[in-house]
Amino acid sequence: MLSSLLESIHVGYRSTVFAAIGLREYTKSGFERASLSFTPGALDKDLKEKTIIVTGANSGLGFSTAKEFAQRGANVLMLCRNPQAGAKAKDEIVKETGNQHVQVAICDVSLLHSVKSFADSFVAEHKPLHVLVNNAGAMSTKRELTSEGIETSFALNSLGTYFLTRLLTPVLESTDDARVVTVSSAGMYNKALDADDLEFEKLNPYDGVMSYAQDKRRQVEMTNRWAEEQTTKYGSGKERVLFYTMHPCWTETPGVEKSLPGFYNALKNSLRTPQQGCDTTIWASISDEVRVKAQPGSFLQDRAPARQHLIGAGTQTTKQEVDKFIEKCDAIIEKVLGPGAKTW
Repeated sequence: MLSSLLESIHVGYRSTVFAAIGLREYTKSGFERASLSFTPGALDKDLKEKTIIVTGANSGLGFSTAKEFAQRGANVLMLCRNPQAGAKAKDEIVKETGNQHVQVAICDVSLLHSVKSFADSFVAEHKPLHVLVNNAGAMSTKRELTSEGIETSFALNSLGTYFLTRLLTPVLESTDDARVVTVSSAGMYNKALDADDLEFEKLNPYDGVMSYAQDKRRQVEMTNRWAEEQTTKYGSGKERVLFYTMHPCWTETPGVEKSLPGFYNALKNSLRTPQQGCDTTIWASISDEVRVKAQPGSFLQDRAPARQHLIGAGTQTTKQEVDKFIEKCDAIIEKVLGPGAKTW
């Protein structure tokens, strides 16, 4: 009874503070203010020798992210679920940037078999991988299961992202100055990590906004874990792979318009452009100063570390809770793909 009351108070507090911060920081005007402190030329990089993977790259933030890399000459591999949408997006990027080194690979990040198939194929090519951008994500409107029997929001936003990153980490570790940037959301401020109800079976009625917020919290916690593993393995300041999460803020994308029509219509004149929304992803992926300004595992917003918890919100996570979450993800992977699927 008391715990339920406290959680209700926390929920109201988190929502109020989140909205207040958002109206001040997450809009287009918030970006314009923040950009006044950006280092000139921080993103002026020649990426011709870099290989970069962007998931969910055929529209919205993923498309803009892939285009920004392509404009700087990178070898860009766009991971897309839909072949036609991927091909159309690739052709548009090539036409706009003149970069012929843009390719599409078909991968549904919500399906473990698809993720493994892509990762196995990429690893077998023995190519370097300098940057992985985990951008693929979506907000569900009702509780549904994938063809592998896993709840869709968890499958795409958490489990698939986790599995793909685990499989590609050895390639990243063998490449100089490698980075992984996961597009999270400040929506995670609204949730503490739930390591028990991974697939939202107890969320009744189902709430797509809250399940999405939970998955974004999970992304932050798994990234913290990956960063800690790098420091433990290689030493502080000597990490082979830098892991970050970032908040794209309130950005005008097809996903936002579809999933949050009321929010979109109320704020559409104040929403950031996709280019503004992906700016910090590009900064974390290629800038030199991110190593100085942000500790590995940082949650980034407007080219700077941001808080991972609101003060007094009751969302802090213990090591034991993260351990439980990671162990459950590993168990689901082996249940679907069979023993031995966990190779890390």
